[in-house]
Amino acid sequence: MEISKTYRQVINIEEACLGYIERTDKKETALSLEVARFIRKQINPIKEEFQEELYMNQVKCAYKDNKGVLARDEKGGFQITEEGEAKRIKLNKELMEKEVGIHTRFIDDIPEDLTEDEVEAFEGIFWQVKTN
Repeated sequence: MEISKTYRQVINIEEACLGYIERTDKKETALSLEVARFIRKQINPIKEEFQEELYMNQVKCAYKDNKGVLARDEKGGFQITEEGEAKRIKLNKELMEKEVGIHTRFIDDIPEDLTEDEVEAFEGIFWQVKTN
């Protein structure tokens, strides 16, 4: 099943995933294996797309000379005007709220020692959201 998450949510989920792996000292459990697979198969490609979109926002907002050529500084970075920077910030804020698809990977064995942040990040991805 595919669910939608914003790039902002994906970043938070990735932080929870990496924290969980680190906190559990890389012990192999059903959840840790799914978390590792989730990072490799879903988070990493989403992060690549996100980075590409950030770069394109930078290109869109960079200063261009009268021939439309992007101006670069001595280190190779794009030159940007104050107006361009304001536009880039606005585009990046909008990008953080863009939704992307994530495939759920439900497991049966949910650990009881999850932190509140891990439960919030993982619910709906690794197990069904509990409704009362």
